[in-house]
Amino acid sequence: MTFVTRSRLWGFPDYTTIAYADGRITIFARLRFGRSDLGVNAARVGAWRELLEAVNK
Repeated sequence: MTFVTRSRLWGFPDYTTIAYADGRITIFARLRFGRSDLGVNAARVGAWRELLEAVNK
């Protein structure tokens, strides 16, 4: 599934994709416009990862 996610400050749209296959969850995020997201998408994926790791303990 792919979702449109937006930055908090300006509301710029990005894409976040979550997939499940072979018992693994894959999450990746990319910007829709521009050349840099200043680390926002990496932080977003990191937050998802931390949440999923906490749930699976």
